[in-house]
Amino acid sequence: VMDGISAIRTIRQSYDSAILPILVLSAVGDKKKLVEAFSTGANDYIPKPFHKSELLARIEVNLKVSALTQDLDRRNRHLVEEKKLARRIQEGILPIQPQLPSLETAALYRASDEIGGDYFDIWDKEKTVHIMIGDVSGHGTGSALLMAACKGILHTLGQSSDSPREIVEKANAMVFEMTGNSGMFSTLVY
Repeated sequence: VMDGISAIRTIRQSYDSAILPILVLSAVGDKKKLVEAFSTGANDYIPKPFHKSELLARIEVNLKVSALTQDLDRRNRHLVEEKKLARRIQEGILPIQPQLPSLETAALYRASDEIGGDYFDIWDKEKTVHIMIGDVSGHGTGSALLMAACKGILHTLGQSSDSPREIVEKANAMVFEMTGNSGMFSTLVY
């Protein structure tokens, strides 16, 4: 009861092109109709008369593209969930509300992406307040992992030493051993 363009429109209301590919089988004719078919949601076009082997090959290719697109979408959703989890973990590594007897403090951490390389720490040890703010180069998973390592290394070293210079020198050697020639680094104010 409807023409091909209307059929494509109706199908696309329920099914995305990644889930259900549409192949247009049509006599060579109006290029305007062909463009309209593609802009409405067709995935491929086969002119009439057609060869069965070409039709089957194009169906197979479109189904493979559909499967790969669905797999990519699934993987992207998984990565988004992983980044959300990494962000919650990363925020848990940082001090929420540092409590120091000698200072009133407040902290706010807001990464530019889901996860990032910024970090800070503050602690009081033997009447000395240690405050550090750092940033790992780059963005994403690598930066977030290195951020967690840097923050942990610096805090741990800070529990056994009062000398910022000694803490930073040891931390630098440890971080360099981890990163090697990767080009990643951390800047730090201590």
